[in-house]
Amino acid sequence: MIQPTPRVARAIDIAVAFIERELSVRMRLNPHFCKEELWAAVTVDGQILIGTPLIRDGQGMYVDHEGRLMAA
Repeated sequence: MIQPTPRVARAIDIAVAFIERELSVRMRLNPHFCKEELWAAVTVDGQILIGTPLIRDGQGMYVDHEGRLMAA
């Protein structure tokens, strides 16, 4: 797994907060929304990609709807 720098760690925190907020909004608008479809990617340079982004292996990590990290 990638060792997060302070910038990447902060990006992960922001991504988790955004996912939580987006999830609450979407669930209010559509209670049948599939939570597993919403996730984010954080690249090794701290860039945050929200939605259903795809990144190359070793270029970052994914944050799922429960705030768990998964290596790309």
